[in-house]
Formats: sequence, C-alpha cells, structure tokens
Amino acid sequence: ELAPMQAILSRLGHAEAHVRRDAVAALQHLSEKGDELALSAMMPLLSDPDAHVREAVAATVRVVAKKGDQRALDAILPLVNDSHAGVRVQAIVAVRELAVRGDAKAVEAVANRLEPEEDPDSTVRQQAVQALKAIANRGCDRSISAVASRLEDQDSVSRRVAIVALSSLAEKGDVHVINMVLPWLEDESHKIRRKAFDTLAVLALKGDPQSLSAAIKGLQDSNHKVATSASYVIGTVALQGDETVLVALRKALTHEHKQVRVAAVAALGLVAVPGDRESTDAVASLLEDVSENTRIEATSALQALARPGKGNRRVVKSLVGRIQHQDPMVRQAIVGALGSIAERGNDVATTALESVLETDTDADVWWMAVQALMGLTTPEEGRLSNTVARRLNDPAVTMRRLAVSALKELAEQGCKNSAFALTEMAVAHLEDSDSFVRYEALQSLSDLGRIGGAAWTAARAQMTRVVVAVASRLGDDDAEVREAAIATMCMWSKGDWTGDCSPATGAAVSAECMAEAVKRLADARPEIRVVALGAIESLLPLTDAKIDLAPLLKGLADPDPDVRAAGLSAAGVAIKGLTDSADVSVIRDQIVTLLASDPATEVRCAALDALAASTEANDAASCASIVVAASALEDSEPDVRAAAAEAMCTLSQGEGGCARGFAVDAVAARLNHADAGVRKGAVEALRELGAAEDTLNSKSPRDKEHLKWPQQPPVVRVPSDDTIQSGELSPCTAEHAKAVEVLMAHLGDADPQVRRDAVAALGELAYRGDAGAVEALAPRLADAEAG
Repeated sequence: ELAPMQAILSRLGHAEAHVRRDAVAALQHLSEKGDELALSAMMPLLSDPDAHVREAVAATVRVVAKKGDQRALDAILPLVNDSHAGVRVQAIVAVRELAVRGDAKAVEAVANRLEPEEDPDSTVRQQAVQALKAIANRGCDRSISAVASRLEDQDSVSRRVAIVALSSLAEKGDVHVINMVLPWLEDESHKIRRKAFDTLAVLALKGDPQSLSAAIKGLQDSNHKVATSASYVIGTVALQGDETVLVALRKALTHEHKQVRVAAVAALGLVAVPGDRESTDAVASLLEDVSENTRIEATSALQALARPGKGNRRVVKSLVGRIQHQDPMVRQAIVGALGSIAERGNDVATTALESVLETDTDADVWWMAVQALMGLTTPEEGRLSNTVARRLNDPAVTMRRLAVSALKELAEQGCKNSAFALTEMAVAHLEDSDSFVRYEALQSLSDLGRIGGAAWTAARAQMTRVVVAVASRLGDDDAEVREAAIATMCMWSKGDWTGDCSPATGAAVSAECMAEAVKRLADARPEIRVVALGAIESLLPLTDAKIDLAPLLKGLADPDPDVRAAGLSAAGVAIKGLTDSADVSVIRDQIVTLLASDPATEVRCAALDALAASTEANDAASCASIVVAASALEDSEPDVRAAAAEAMCTLSQGEGGCARGFAVDAVAARLNHADAGVRKGAVEALRELGAAEDTLNSKSPRDKEHLKWPQQPPVVRVPSDDTIQSGELSPCTAEHAKAVEVLMAHLGDADPQVRRDAVAALGELAYRGDAGAVEALAPRLADAEAG
C-alpha cells in the first residue's frame, strides 16, 4: 500500500518542475487527512523556484492538513505575499480552510492584501475578503476596516463581495457599518443594490428609521430582485402596526412581478396587526392571484392576520369564499388556514369544509379537510363521520382509501357514543374490492372494539356479526389483510375493553372468534389453513374455555407441510393450557411422531420448536424431551440439527441445572457418530448449551471480569469440586466446564470442518487463563487443512 506513496514522494525532488508539480497534486488523492509524511515532504517545496509548484503545494496542503494545524498554517502564511498571483490566491484559500476563527496572525496577513496597499489582482482581493469573512470574529475592527476599503474597489465583483462580507463581520446595529452600506442601495449595479439590502436586513435594528426609509424606497426599484430584498428588510426591521410601512406594502401587493408580491405579502403578515381590516382585504385579494406561490403565501398571511374571537370572522369569510378555487394547492392552503383560524363551532367554516369532503377529488385537499374538521367538531356531533360515510362508497378507489383512513382516525379518537355507527361503516367495507380499504377497515374495528366498552354487553348480536365479518377476512387474498384480521379478532376476544365488559360477554366473544377461526381449517387453500391456525394460536392464550384438540390434530395431520408446521406452532402454545394429562400425551405424541418421520424439513424444525415451547424446564418431561431433541442431532438436514441444538438449549434452561447436565451428556454421545454432519451439529449444540449455562450462572465470579484480561489471569478455568460444594459457584458451572472439556477432547476430529467449529466453540466458551484450553488449542495452530 505504501508503494504508490513512496513513488510519488521520490518525484518531489525531480529536476523537472512539471514533474514536481504533478507529484504534489497526486498527493491530494493518495494522502489521508493529517498525513504527516506527505505534509513534511511538501514543506521544502513552499520555496520552490517555480511558481506553479508553489501554487500546487498551497492547494495540496489545504486538502491534506487538518483545520487548526498551526505548523502547516505558519508555513503557508508567507505565500500570501508571494510574487505570483496564483500562489497568493491558493495561499489565502488555504489560510481560510486551516485557520481557526479569531486567529489574529492569519487575519492580519490576509487583511494586508487589502490595505494599506491593495493587491493588484482582483481575484486575490476577492479571496482575501472571503477568507476574512470565514476566520475573523464578528466585530473585528481590523477585518471590518480591510473589507470596507473594498467598497470603493474598481472591480464591481469585489465591491459586491465586500458588502456581503460585512453582514458577517459587523455586529447587529453597527451604525458605522450601516452608514457605509446605505449609499450602495443606489448603486448603478442592481446586483450591488440587492446585496446591500440583504446586508441591511442582517445588521439593522428593529424599527431603524433610516433603514426602513431606504427599504420603502427600494420597493419601487426597477429591478424586481432588488424590490424583493427591500421587502425582506421591511419584514425584518419594521415594527408591527407601522402605518407608513403598511401603506407601502399594500401598494407593493400590486407589483407586476410575482416575486415582489410574494415577499410583500409575507412582510405584511409580519407587520400588520391581527384584525387589520384594510390589510386583511388587501391580502385576501391575492387569493385570486395568477401566481400559485403568491396565493399560498397570501393564505399564510391571512392566518397571521386573524385574531381570536369576532375579529377573525372577516378572514374566515374571505377564505370560505375561495374554498372552491381551481388550484388544488390553493384549496389545500385555504382548508389548512380555516382549520387554524376558525373556532370550534364556527358553522360557516364547518359547512364549507364539509362541502370539500363531499365534492373535492384531490387527496391532499380532502385529507387536510378531515384534519381541519376534527379540530372544529366533536365526535359526538357525528358531522364528520356522516360526511366520511358518504365517500366510503365513492367509485374512485383513492377516495375510498382516504375515507376509510379517516374512519380509522375517528375510531382512534375514542368516542364511545359513535362506536356503533362507525363499526357499521367499517364492517360494510370489509368486502371492498381494494385490499387497502379492507385492511384499514379492520384496523378501525380493532380500535372500535377497544372503545366500545360496556356498551357492547348490550349489543351481543352486533358483536357476533362483527366477529363473523372479521373472521371472513382470514380467507382474504391479501396476506396483510389476513394478518390484520387475526389481530382484530384477538382485540375483540380479550382486549383492553374487556374490563368494561361483563365476563360472560368477553368469554362468549372469545369462543365465537375461536369457532370462526376453526371453520377456516376446512378451506381448500393451504395458505388460508395456515392463517386459521395462526389465529387459533393467537387466540388460545385469550380464552378461558377448555381447549378443543380436534382442530389442532387436524392441522397436524394436514397434507400440506406449511399447514402442519403452523399446527405445530399452535400445539406448542396449546399444550401449556391443557390440564388433562391424557390430552397432553396426545399432543406430545403427535409432535414426536412428526419430528421422527415427517419428510418436510420445515415441519421437523417446527416440531422441535413446539417441543421446546411446550415443556417446562427441569421437570421430568424436560429430560424426556431432551432425549427426543438429541435424536434430531442425527437428522440428515443441517437446519434440523441446528433447530435441535436450540431446542435442547431452551429445554435445559432453569435454576436447578439437572436437565442441563442431561443435555450435555446427550450431545457428547453424538460426538463419536460416524457422520461428520452429526458431529458438527453436536459441536454447535455444545456451544449453545455452554453459552446459555454461562448466562444463567450469575453467581459465577467469572461472568464479566474474566472475559477481559485481568491484572492477574486465573491459572485454571475449571473450578474444583470443593469449590462447587462450598457454594462459591452454583452447580451449573460444572456443566459449563463439562461442555468445555468435551470440546477439548474433540479438537482432533477427523473432519476439518468439525475441528474448525470445535475450535471456534472452545474460543467462545473457555475463559482467559484456561491452561487446559490453551494446551489443547496449541496443536491446532499447525492444522492447515482446517484453516
């Protein structure tokens, strides 16, 4: 990697100037920021006899050196006074990049290019001004003086750059600098006039009469960009209610150029007092402006001009009168303004917004009207829900989507009085041809079940109808809709609202949801049967009724492997709720049978997951299940062997450690299997078991400290039997030690992949300072075959 750099560095001393210059330029691409080697190598070339080389060095140092690198900065500063203009430009740019703000030495060096004697090159002067703007502190007299000297520069660009720089260098309200800028408001160059107004907007204090007078005059400038900048000065400097300023701004609202009108109406919104009728009428007239930006800015200004109480009725009236504007962007702005300005209960605004919901076809406008009406009406009134209901049957899919989303918003508001009506709307659209509408309708029903509360107890028939309608979506063609149906059924079975509902009602609804899910197991489509079993699995923890084994057994016997896998997942949940030992045996026997004989890999993996999920750790069943899971370590599929390792890890976790020792023994027996794949799976299982045991053993003093290099490494990792018996370590430490011991014994396996995995597992489980592990690993350093 150093070869290219060395090759370039060797050419820095080349006899040909163009070679030295190109070598310096190449360092920009080869060097990292702060590369001391490159910087040191370039320093002698700062005094190179060739100007182009010096110029290249200044440009490259700027790129390579870090900001604040004083050594690099000190080396560059002399080049600010170089005889060659190109070198001076690059040196000044480098100073701008490297010097920290307030560096007096750098400021003085750069300012000397502007006064007392100006640099003959205009580019140098411009770069000097830009550099002072970047490195000098605000209020620095030396910088202000140097930059101000350029206001009389013969080059117009230099004058413009100087005016802009003063806005960054002078303190706000600096009368001396403001007086320097004012004459340039009448310069023959419109670019300079504009920059002078921009600087004035930054420096002038609020209410400054001199600046305001100049800005009012600037509104009449022949150049629209200058007039626009003058408007910004007024918006920033003028005091609210200044009638002289208001008259000038209202006149500017009729300016021929749209950019001036936009700036003037924005300024008017800032300066006019809320409720100012003359200003309100003038701004309202711009709602019909030919410019879209002007219309939108006028709407914003009207919001600023409105005031609470009777004073805003005039603004509301102006907005309502234009709510059917042909431009959707303007309609959206007007609707948003009404939502902000009108008070709750304002019938004029509410009626106008309802008309938007009835007729408008623009999605953004329509949704803005929904949000506005939510602020102006209460759910109890039902005005918004009734209007939304009518658009739910719109032939346009887009409008139905918006309407059902609005329905969901209303449901989330949580009004119990309107829960029944909203539920009817949502149920009616569960059969919509658009999947998004069906999905949002289900989401609404989920919220409505929560907010209905005790009212549902007296409406059992409607609740049953809702459950049936929701369950019908378990067979939906869209996967997201099916998932939403499951979630909604769970919400209605036993959600937050059941505390307000009678126990009998809650139990009945749970039973109905389960019955509807079971019905879907007869569907001819496998993916629907999978969804049905997913619903059953989700509903099982929510029901208090006795679990019916028939649907579960049906799922476990399904001809489709995905359905059998889903049935196993549900069985793992169901078995925890079974109280009859005979029922438990039936389910467990089915799980074991599928694990042993099912031809589908995913089913055997699911059987292992179900086995792990259905067994409490450390009881007799755990050990029996570990034997079954261990047999899967001999499976021909790697995925099944990995699932077996995870299942054994889950089954062996607990406080006593008995099952864990049983698991380690069961796995160790597979390390002598003839099949290398089985041995590889056994190594992975040992790693899982050892890692899980160590996590559980919170009493072990090795848990945290010994994972780092301690001051005094422990001589031996494995604790003695005396240590275990004394209670200093919990008994499960012995199982961890046994896992490590078994791994060490199999580091010489005939299969290189098994050896590699065993080394990796031992590296993860053994602690620093374990003499036995170090000794066992040492021969493997020469194991080229295993990598």
